[in-house]
Amino acid sequence: MIAQQPDIILQLGDYIYEQSYPDQPKVRSFGAPEPLDLAGYRQRHALYKTDPDLQAAHRACPWVVTWDDHEVLNDYAGLANRTGEPAAIFAARRAAAYQAYFEHMPIRPSLWRGLSEPRLYRAVDWGDLASLAILDTRQHRSAPPCADPGIARNVRLDGCADAAAPSATIMGAAQERWLDARLASERRPWTLIGQQVFFAPLYLDSAARSTFSDQWDGYAANRNRLLRGLSRMNTPGPVILSGDVHSFWVNDLNDSDGRPVAGEIVTSALAAASPPAGRFGDVLANNGHIRFSDVERAGYVLIDVGRTRLTANLRAITNRQQVDSPVTSIAAFAMERGSRRLVRA
Repeated sequence: MIAQQPDIILQLGDYIYEQSYPDQPKVRSFGAPEPLDLAGYRQRHALYKTDPDLQAAHRACPWVVTWDDHEVLNDYAGLANRTGEPAAIFAARRAAAYQAYFEHMPIRPSLWRGLSEPRLYRAVDWGDLASLAILDTRQHRSAPPCADPGIARNVRLDGCADAAAPSATIMGAAQERWLDARLASERRPWTLIGQQVFFAPLYLDSAARSTFSDQWDGYAANRNRLLRGLSRMNTPGPVILSGDVHSFWVNDLNDSDGRPVAGEIVTSALAAASPPAGRFGDVLANNGHIRFSDVERAGYVLIDVGRTRLTANLRAITNRQQVDSPVTSIAAFAMERGSRRLVRA
């Protein structure tokens, strides 16, 4: 990444992992138990920062960051969590994780100073070229769909009516209003939204009934509201930038009539394991709006934003267990100014 001389690095969450997975190969050990308090989360962040390549990347250029779930606990949603810990107890753990994040990451202290909770959603615009909105889709979520009270786990939903509830939100009402107001006033050539989890519908079956709860599929009404905001005629060059699923994807985002609204680029991970084989089913057969999917390779996306064209180069590590492994381009997509669709470049 550093060799490509980027102007900025956008990191979309899961900067640290609070735990490892017993059925996955391990390159290194954390050497410490799962963090539960401020000392534990500080230690985990400090461990990651000992990586010389990561240090070099932070020296090379500015970073724009946001958190996802593993900075606290896998799959948490608001104060709902995997083990059903009472909200007051989990709130203390979450606050400790948030504090450690603010202490160790390149982020403005003013995003929390004087506030009862951090406001991580914000604008990081690039001159008069690109609008970049950074979202927080963890802290403000409503209750997970079709789940027991207080429980949040990424599970397969099958015809879950709660996932389409009009009141459901993955962003929270205040953040929704903030983003909608920004979209209504966009004038730059490119409208970019950096956020954590898979945005497009991802159907796991041919009947388009089965989805995963932790993604925007679990909060479909919020997705529809955002797509309506993006569909405004004055919202130029809309592209959503996503992460989370340890794999590469390029998706069309369409309205209910199939008209293009925006494109989505999903980056893979650099160090985490790939998804289990078959996790997403027959992706292309079940999802006509998905243009590209590679669920086996790790890497990153290099995006070039110009006045008239945005190009995304999906770059994969040949062997993630080899420190000097070659990195190759596996696909490239572009959007022309005035378009709303990513096409093969």
